[in-house]
Amino acid sequence: MELLTIAFVGCLIGAHVMHGSADVLHLELSFFREGDSWLFGYLLFAILFAMGLLLIIRLARDPDEQSSFTICAGVFGLLIVVAATPSMSAVHLFSSLAILAVLYLLYACVLNELGYPWLTLHLLSPFFMLAVPPHGFFGSWEKGMILYLVVLINAHYRTLPPMERTAKPAGRRRTKHYRAKLIPASSVSVPEDQKDLRLWRRLPINRRSARLGR
Repeated sequence: MELLTIAFVGCLIGAHVMHGSADVLHLELSFFREGDSWLFGYLLFAILFAMGLLLIIRLARDPDEQSSFTICAGVFGLLIVVAATPSMSAVHLFSSLAILAVLYLLYACVLNELGYPWLTLHLLSPFFMLAVPPHGFFGSWEKGMILYLVVLINAHYRTLPPMERTAKPAGRRRTKHYRAKLIPASSVSVPEDQKDLRLWRRLPINRRSARLGR
């Protein structure tokens, strides 16, 4: 997740550099899909999709995060609408605002539930983003909120339990069965001392004592 965040910031900087002027600071994120920065614009959306998928997969594996999973899955659907619609359409604008609002409220609830002290700063963050230059433009405010929410997504992702790796079942070992071969007693050579011992064991006890008396 951290590498995706670094890549997102790098692509955002690259998209601004490609235009070569400070006038693009007020542009919304989706406008970078047009003009010379089209490659960086599509990469930004691809990275957001990847981050969303990672978060949703991790939330789906945690039974305590079912509500967050449902909300993030809905946000992911809105992100698909934003990526598929033109930047000037009303559906695009409504969906992008809905994404920011839902994630903002979600993490307000998460911070409140965990009792973190910076809940007040989070609630004031939309007003702080108005200070992002150029001041008062929706595009600069939107990009500031997106970067802030990306940081929150990283923090949320790190607090979730890691995914358990299921061990592969060990394959059954094939055991070789050998058949015992019967060997006739006549073909086995036995030393003389062992022959005498076998004969001694077969004798009755009274005959053993008789032989010892000899």
